[in-house]
Amino acid sequence: MAIESKFTTNEIQTICAENHHQIESRFYSWRTKIDAAKECFEVEKILENRIVEIRESYDQEEEAKQKTLEEEWIALVLAKDKNLHQRIDEENTQLKNAHLQQLYLTLEALGTFSFPDTKDAVLRRNLAKMFHQVGKYCTRNNIVTEKCNLNLQNFGLPKDQPMPPPAAPPPPPPPPMIPFCTPKNLHKTPKSRQSPKTQAAPKKMGDCSTLNEQRTPLQVLNQDLLRSIKHCRTVELKSTPLKRSPGGTPAKRQRRLSENDTSDLITIALRRKFRNASVQSPNENKSPNVKSPSLEFP
Repeated sequence: MAIESKFTTNEIQTICAENHHQIESRFYSWRTKIDAAKECFEVEKILENRIVEIRESYDQEEEAKQKTLEEEWIALVLAKDKNLHQRIDEENTQLKNAHLQQLYLTLEALGTFSFPDTKDAVLRRNLAKMFHQVGKYCTRNNIVTEKCNLNLQNFGLPKDQPMPPPAAPPPPPPPPMIPFCTPKNLHKTPKSRQSPKTQAAPKKMGDCSTLNEQRTPLQVLNQDLLRSIKHCRTVELKSTPLKRSPGGTPAKRQRRLSENDTSDLITIALRRKFRNASVQSPNENKSPNVKSPSLEFP
């Protein structure tokens, strides 16, 4: 039978309430380890390991030994419950200190504001008292407040006395230094101020001879040009039977108009209509006498 099933929660609470001093006074090996542990999670790990050992060896022991293990089991449950409450208290204390530190910062920030309205005089005094009390609590419980600029005197000032202006924010950091480099053109002097260049010294005879050797004779080039011109005169162009325009472009052959094509009927009719038109008036101001060709087509 498992050891957990022998005791209910109410029975364990009753036994712990009646025999609390006896259970606490008994010595067990795990109590020494608990005293050496610094954190609650280390204590909980030690207790859990011992509970697992008792659970595994309980059914194999004799009745007398089982009774001893039951007493140790109850002591372990009581120590585990105590450790749980202690861990909850520590977490609550840490959370409370964090909120008090935040409250201290808030009250310190409120101390930099003015309350010119007379109706806010009571609020200002209460904030000043609370600021002093929270500051004392933080000092007494070693809550870090060094980062905050403690300014308790601002809250104790009378209402008529003006508050000192808040400190100006620090100036922004200067921009990074730009490396100073002078452009090359600044070092150059204007052409008008430059000293006249000295004439180059005449070259040596050896240099002139090498240049003359590298040059191509002009007479050879002229003879080659004359030969190419003579050759072009003897070349005959290929003759083609196509008719060409005065510029030499091949003339395009005009398409014959066909009466069978509907697109050519209008062109043929217009040509027949104005074929016999003649201007009889020699005077430019008078309208010409045009003989209508409509008589040809009844």
